[in-house]
Amino acid sequence: MRRVQNGATTTDFEGVVAVNEVASSFCERTGRPVCTGTVIAPRVVLTAAHCKGQVPAELLGIVVGSEAVYGEGPVGYGLEGIWFAASSVTLHPDAEAKVPVDLMLMHFDEDLPVTPVPLATIDDTLVGLAATVVGFGGQADEGANVKQFGAVLVDELDADELRYTPDPAMTCSGDSGGPVLLETSDGWELASVTVRGDAACESHGVGPRVDAHTDFLGGL
Repeated sequence: MRRVQNGATTTDFEGVVAVNEVASSFCERTGRPVCTGTVIAPRVVLTAAHCKGQVPAELLGIVVGSEAVYGEGPVGYGLEGIWFAASSVTLHPDAEAKVPVDLMLMHFDEDLPVTPVPLATIDDTLVGLAATVVGFGGQADEGANVKQFGAVLVDELDADELRYTPDPAMTCSGDSGGPVLLETSDGWELASVTVRGDAACESHGVGPRVDAHTDFLGGL
């Protein structure tokens, strides 16, 4: 997997977490970073629906921090306090529609040890302005998926989706489900969730606007 292109590693953005899959065999109970997510409520993480694939909810979890190492899994493998298993997941009702809304909520039985990221309300004035993407795209040469961030430009905005272009960063594999953030006078706010882009990770990324799906997000 590849990481945020032209980005930099960071220990900030504590509300951005790695989404991991845990193998079902006890002998192979190891973590495999697959996506990125954002804590939007004390016990809720927002990510992309396609990150679930065919994996049962009980085999999904998150790693809080700046690094998600392949081969590390749940409590008992050195991740006490940063590994949290999902208790359930909720796919957007249109996640499998002809025109899908690629969003998923991960639910937890305990409060996560980070401050949730508030949702942004946006309008057409955002087009042409800067945003920040964050993700855990893999770094095979370093043996870990490391949190990366970088700058993009909001290129297009319609009623449902936001599109961004490099400035100079761009999201790539493993960054799916991660946030498109806006820096406001009140701090960082979540505008969109990365769900797709060009295969080369060079020209654009696209994600649903969170303010278009407040009913699904529980009115947060």
